[in-house]
Amino acid sequence: MAIDRSEEPEPAESARREVREEPANEDREALYSRLWEAADRQEFSSVMDRLRNEVQPKVRAVVEETRDSVPGAALVGLEFELKGEERYWQKTEGFMRDRPELSPMRAAAMVSDGLRYTYQFAAEDYVDGHNRVCGLLESKGLSLEHRWNAWASQDYKGVNTRWRTAEGDLFEVQFHTPESFAAKQETHAAYERLRDPKVSDADKESLEEEQREVSARVSIPEGVEELQDYRKRG
Repeated sequence: MAIDRSEEPEPAESARREVREEPANEDREALYSRLWEAADRQEFSSVMDRLRNEVQPKVRAVVEETRDSVPGAALVGLEFELKGEERYWQKTEGFMRDRPELSPMRAAAMVSDGLRYTYQFAAEDYVDGHNRVCGLLESKGLSLEHRWNAWASQDYKGVNTRWRTAEGDLFEVQFHTPESFAAKQETHAAYERLRDPKVSDADKESLEEEQREVSARVSIPEGVEELQDYRKRG
């Protein structure tokens, strides 16, 4: 008697059916997370392309023109003009974790030092140089968003400012003397290590002490207290 197997799937078909089953919840969530991150990174890459190809050339042209218009001004550290892409992504991702409603494009726009420039002046020209540079940048349609005068700080010396273009892009401008810029470069490795959450408390204390020792050797320009902290309202 023949055996009717019409109701029994072939083994290969059975295997295919098993493959089609939905993954477990944790697997599905991990998959969706990977796909979402890939989409985020793709959008972020377009942000970086625009920064390199559109924003950077325009901002640098203004910054260099300003340097050429202010006696004694020098631009230093231009090799660090554009923040590294991985570090830029880490900052963007941090904003997105804090505010899940943000898209990568909006979160990346909140990173204020994706582009950064440093004007250097001799100590005797420092305050006047800072004021002239800021005045010229404002006259070119740029908006001062924030100024931090860190000359009273124990672990860092200089003035850091944040600017916004007419198109809404943020960038950073620092003001240093040769001494303060050298101190910043000397302590940069310590600064980076201090951002690592895995660094022990003992190592943190040692790194902070290193920053204080180097910064203590920097001469403070006369009249620097006139440069008051500022944050734009609204």
